[in-house]
Amino acid sequence: MLKGDDRPQGVSEVATLRKHLRQDAQLAMDFAATDAKRRYDKEHRQIEFNIGDKVHLRLHYGYHLPGRASRKYSQRRSGSWIVKRRICRLAYELNFTNTSVHPVISVAHLTPAPSGDDPFDRRLPPPGPVEAEQEHDSGLEDGDRYETEIILDHRPHGKTIQYLIKWKGYGHEHNGWKSEWQLRHSADLIRQYWNRRGGCPTAGGEKKKRGRPRKN
Repeated sequence: MLKGDDRPQGVSEVATLRKHLRQDAQLAMDFAATDAKRRYDKEHRQIEFNIGDKVHLRLHYGYHLPGRASRKYSQRRSGSWIVKRRICRLAYELNFTNTSVHPVISVAHLTPAPSGDDPFDRRLPPPGPVEAEQEHDSGLEDGDRYETEIILDHRPHGKTIQYLIKWKGYGHEHNGWKSEWQLRHSADLIRQYWNRRGGCPTAGGEKKKRGRPRKN
């Protein structure tokens, strides 16, 4: 038991120790908050765009190209697109064309498009229409024709099949669905597509019956 003369000194030491511990804890929390802010600011930055700026749309984080190609083998950005209107600090409207995606995009999915020429010459202008002989007996309709690079996917469309194609020289944002009749001059690409898929489906789009077969 402490003597009467020692009690005030002991209480004073405990109070001083408690004060120093609280100061140390506050310094540790301030340091942790500063370090967390530094790490966040390193990976995030406030980006603002003006009307007319060119931006890229980030893919695979909420937005996908038609056909949902593999993330490993498909492009990571789509564009460039032009900022049409500023909704707020965190959302912008883009000039989407020939797409079902809503034009208002969060700034988290946008990155500024590089200005000027690409030092690696990767941003080539898309090619024009393919020249074809205009013959009355060729079976080709009038109008511009573009070359198909590859077939990516297929889907049933009534009693026929539609194919998701990529145009040669264009990005995946220009991919579109075409019928078998529209691709009648690309029989080699259709054959290559079904060879990669392991075979063509049954004629007429027949589906296999599910369940156990009936006993006779």
